[in-house]
Amino acid sequence: VGGTTGSCTCERCNAGYGGASCQTASTVGNAPTSERKQKAEKTRDAMLDKIKDKKMKKKAELLANAAIVGKKVKKISGKLTAPDEDTACSYYYSKANLDNTLGACVATVTLRRRARSLMATTYDVSVIFSSDEVDDATLTAAASSLEAEGVSGVSLDVELDPVSELKTIDGVDATTLATFEIEAAAAATEANTTPPPPAPPPANLVNVTSHASTHQGVFLLLTMAALNFLL
Repeated sequence: VGGTTGSCTCERCNAGYGGASCQTASTVGNAPTSERKQKAEKTRDAMLDKIKDKKMKKKAELLANAAIVGKKVKKISGKLTAPDEDTACSYYYSKANLDNTLGACVATVTLRRRARSLMATTYDVSVIFSSDEVDDATLTAAASSLEAEGVSGVSLDVELDPVSELKTIDGVDATTLATFEIEAAAAATEANTTPPPPAPPPANLVNVTSHASTHQGVFLLLTMAALNFLL
């Protein structure tokens, strides 16, 4: 109430707006409570603390964060040979033409042959991405690139449930995960039911000041004319 836009004074602002120009969205009553999210994050941290492997912990964190906001994750997998786990992941990103700073890569030994070269070790490599990191088209192209580079068993899942994937990670405490699953679902529901911001105010605002000034001017002229007539 009583804001000014240019030379206009607003008689009132639309619901959800305030400030001098009636164009500032009010956050009062619209900001979602963070209690449920904070509770889920606390349980997430307790769950992550029990995972010793750094790569598995990174993967679990990505999955847990996705669960808290109610989003699916994307996963691309395949088999290749490499001297060690880190190199397996490096090869994988390179062959897929993907940025190695994205996602969480985990390589596990599936076959270790007794040969002259360490390159005889075969790894099952999987990379988990959040839905915000890469789009489906990019991952489809990555899968094609992997196959062209000779990577076997390439598979792609762009609608993977993060909690289901968490259940496959070694070191994740089942009891803590069960609690987290309930809390993450509550936080996700809250995040996805937050009402949208109110519509912007109409372009034509009521020019109360201008109208009031005009009325006052007319009244003054009439008064002066009446006085001149009487005199």
